[in-house]
Amino acid sequence: MISVGINSADADRTSCVVRSDLGNVECSSFLDTAKINDTFVSQCRGKKNCVLDFKTSPTATTSFWKSSNPTCQNNVNFAFVQYSCEMQENEKFFKYRQVTMSVFCVLMISILFVLCIWYIQHTVDLGGMQYDVSTIVASDYTVEMDITDEMWREFEDNAYSAYVHQRNQDDQMSKVLYFKQWLHDNIKEILSQFANDI
Repeated sequence: MISVGINSADADRTSCVVRSDLGNVECSSFLDTAKINDTFVSQCRGKKNCVLDFKTSPTATTSFWKSSNPTCQNNVNFAFVQYSCEMQENEKFFKYRQVTMSVFCVLMISILFVLCIWYIQHTVDLGGMQYDVSTIVASDYTVEMDITDEMWREFEDNAYSAYVHQRNQDDQMSKVLYFKQWLHDNIKEILSQFANDI
């Protein structure tokens, strides 16, 4: 037991310690704290509930009062007993084991959650790569190239006549279509040479 006292009507009713600034020293001084402590240890320790009777007459052998005081012994005053809880070793061990198991379970759930997220992410990435490989479209092999005026003049001045003669075709198509075919053939030849070199 830590503290015991009486909070009178003019004292702080919420206090659980005896202090002069709380106004409960006077009535608390009439209590037999040693007897209250002995009764508390013998009747309340180890039990879920117990009753301490502060209403018995000061002349009774079971009374907690040193002497009579009508101001302190009435129904408007509050008696308080402050005590600390004691825990047995086996109970401590049991609670420690409960906390340890709870922490372990939370840790395992967290690890499983992280692994599931990792698996889902990698599965989605692999699925996306497999989809890209399985679905080949023209844009995967399309190259955009800017044609400058210099490139066009170079084709007109140096390559156009030779290319038309090489293909044994009359000048039946526009220069633009010949230029397109010329680019196609040259790029194809360059890529073929590159593949052979590899």
